[in-house]
Amino acid sequence: MTTLTEQFIRDAVLIDPDAKVTYTHSNIGRCATCDVPAVGFTLIPTESLIRLADRFRYEKGFKPMKPVNGIADEVDPNVRYEFEAYLSKRPCKVCPNRNFDIDNCIIFWATNSTDRDNEELHEFTLNDTEQAILHELLEAQCLERLKKPSKEFLRESEVELSKYYENH
Repeated sequence: MTTLTEQFIRDAVLIDPDAKVTYTHSNIGRCATCDVPAVGFTLIPTESLIRLADRFRYEKGFKPMKPVNGIADEVDPNVRYEFEAYLSKRPCKVCPNRNFDIDNCIIFWATNSTDRDNEELHEFTLNDTEQAILHELLEAQCLERLKKPSKEFLRESEVELSKYYENH
């Protein structure tokens, strides 16, 4: 049986197949003592993600793109959101039993906003269950939408991280 949270994440999160995949490294999340390869996927700004971003920003005092809870507060109709989620490669000496992990959030930022948070990163923090659902979803979408398994993206990220260390 699918839970409400699982269905929401499945409906909200779609990898943008036309966006460039980001190769980076991360020491964020559960393993802050090691630097690991990571892959960032741009997400399509679905209506569900936009509503979450609007509510998040509204609660922090920023103008949403659309009215929150049907209340016709002042809105910023020109604002646009960009969303990303990351997979990172494990294991490391600290966490050897975790082969793949996901950062503990989906990040987003507002662009074209008149508010002071324009281009500032925000995040939706995910609990362990939500992270597992998102990880499974990203795995499936890598194959379906990008025609390549996530492990291959992570191998490419490892190569990029090695190059980075050679040059620094």
